[in-house]
Amino acid sequence: WVSLTATGPGGTKSCDSNTITVSPSACSLPWGGTIAHNQPVTAYASSSVPCGGSCSSQQRTCIDGTLSGSDSYSNASCSVAGCAACSLPWGGSIAHNDEVNAYAQSSVPNNSSCAIEPRRCTNGSLSGSYTNSSCTVLPLPSCSASISPLSGGDTRTGFTASWSSNGTTCTGALDGSDLGTLDDCSGSIPGLTFAAGNHWVSLTATGPGGTKSCDS
Repeated sequence: WVSLTATGPGGTKSCDSNTITVSPSACSLPWGGTIAHNQPVTAYASSSVPCGGSCSSQQRTCIDGTLSGSDSYSNASCSVAGCAACSLPWGGSIAHNDEVNAYAQSSVPNNSSCAIEPRRCTNGSLSGSYTNSSCTVLPLPSCSASISPLSGGDTRTGFTASWSSNGTTCTGALDGSDLGTLDDCSGSIPGLTFAAGNHWVSLTATGPGGTKSCDS
């Protein structure tokens, strides 16, 4: 309203105008639309953030046509991008932040141990370097050797030396004398004659799991 006080020869007189009400102004929003005076709104620095990130927000309030807060917070919403899965060297995949055990080799000799490595998926990138899903410790090859006499024969003649293995290569020895590499890991030498004393046949078998020796 407006007031007036007037003074003249006749004295002083005051008067007031009619009263009008002015309402506070609304505020325009950066992304469109408006909010009323004193109304708050949540604004975001970005409309989206990468996998693993978080949305930064700020409450902005309308004060008679002026929006409080920073103009850098100008987005009505914010979403976090999905994280990519990781492909596994042996097939299949694991989700972001999952972990799987991998092995340096698929198999190792009998006297060795399997090297293991945990590999973690981070938004499509798999840590580590091992490429096998499992590892087996291979068994040693079987090995057997024997000497048998000919039934009813001379006690010094007619002996048979035999050996057997599932190895890939075998060497033998008779009474400690090297027979070299055997043509077959399962075989025999019949018709042996021995002098008085102790006699034996030895077999050394080698396979993927290692080497094993045995005597008759």
